[in-house]
Amino acid sequence: MRILALLFPLLLAACGFELRGAAVLPPGINKLHVVSPDLVLRNDVDVFLQGSGARLVKTRPEAQIILILSNPRYDRRVLSVDPNTGHEREFELSFTLDVVATGPQGQLMLQPQTLSVQRDYVFDQSELIGSGQEELVLRTEMRRAVLQQVLFRLRAATSG
Repeated sequence: MRILALLFPLLLAACGFELRGAAVLPPGINKLHVVSPDLVLRNDVDVFLQGSGARLVKTRPEAQIILILSNPRYDRRVLSVDPNTGHEREFELSFTLDVVATGPQGQLMLQPQTLSVQRDYVFDQSELIGSGQEELVLRTEMRRAVLQQVLFRLRAATSG
C-alpha cells in the first residue's frame, strides 16, 4: 500500500498533470540545450519542458539557454538501527547536483550552484522487495525535485 502511495505522484507526473505553481520558463525562452553525463537527467528535463511549450535542442547554437548539469550524486546514510537485531531500520537518502546555465554567447544566466534534497525512509526487513522499490521511487522523486528547483531558478533568472 505504501508503494502505491509513492507511485501515485509519479503516475500523475507521467500523464502530464501539473500542480499550480509548477516551474515553466518565460514565453520567450523555448529552446534549451542540456549538457549532462546522465541521460536520465536529460530525459527528466525534457518531461518538465514539454508542459511549458519549451523543448530540448540538440546543439548549442540552436539554444537560448545552455543548461549544464554535472556531478549528480546519491548518498545513503543510516539514521537508526533496530536494537534487537542490529539491522539498519531508517535511512536518509540525498541527491545532489551541480548546475550552471549560460546564454548562447556564454553569458552567465544562472550562477554555478549545488542543489540537493534529502528524504528519510524506513527499511522494513520483512518487505525486502517493497523496501528496495521504495528507495528507487524516492531517488526518482528526489532527482525530479532538484530539476524542479533548477527550472524555478531559471525562470527567476530569465523573467527579468
